[in-house]
Amino acid sequence: MERHSSGKGTLNYDNGVYEGELAPAPHGVGKMTYADGSVSTGIWKNGQIVYEGELLHGKPHGRGKKVYSNGDVYEGDWKNGFRDGEGTLNFENGDVYTGEWRANKMQGKGTLKFHNGDIYRGEFSDNKKHGGGTYEYATGETLKSVGTWKEGNKCGLFEDVARSKQVHYDNGEVKSNSNVEREASWNEIPDTDDSKRTNAGQKRPFDDV
Repeated sequence: MERHSSGKGTLNYDNGVYEGELAPAPHGVGKMTYADGSVSTGIWKNGQIVYEGELLHGKPHGRGKKVYSNGDVYEGDWKNGFRDGEGTLNFENGDVYTGEWRANKMQGKGTLKFHNGDIYRGEFSDNKKHGGGTYEYATGETLKSVGTWKEGNKCGLFEDVARSKQVHYDNGEVKSNSNVEREASWNEIPDTDDSKRTNAGQKRPFDDV
């Protein structure tokens, strides 16, 4: 490999050629053309590609894939550097969200599969369950609750389909006298705001591209 100072330039590797920004390793917008003819275009940091896909004015725009420093991986639509459109975010803890995004937030319809096997399918707003949806538990007996959420909390009448029960909630609190044999942690949705990331009680920032 040839060594270069910071700036823009070309690096020749045994398996290909890199063209783009340097510091002095590939760092910034660049393109790697491999010996087999394949090409990787995107954003690099300290010699590693962290975003691969379409760009506009040096920012992710169109289809692309980003690997975050905390292990999260997003693949899907981007707009002006933000997750925006349809896409899938694989969290490092095993949770997976697939659905609609707006300005880096889960917004619209989507499916959130938790690492414990629980699944929520429905509407989201500002990274929270908001609107209609269905929650399925990963127990030996499949349970479903169908109802409406408001800012992550259950609101209104919910039906436990498997047990033929109805429970009325107000801002997440049970208002009826019905027995509820199992309460889930309905608000445990990973925070995907780039300003914070909750994992085992710790807030971890996304790194900006």
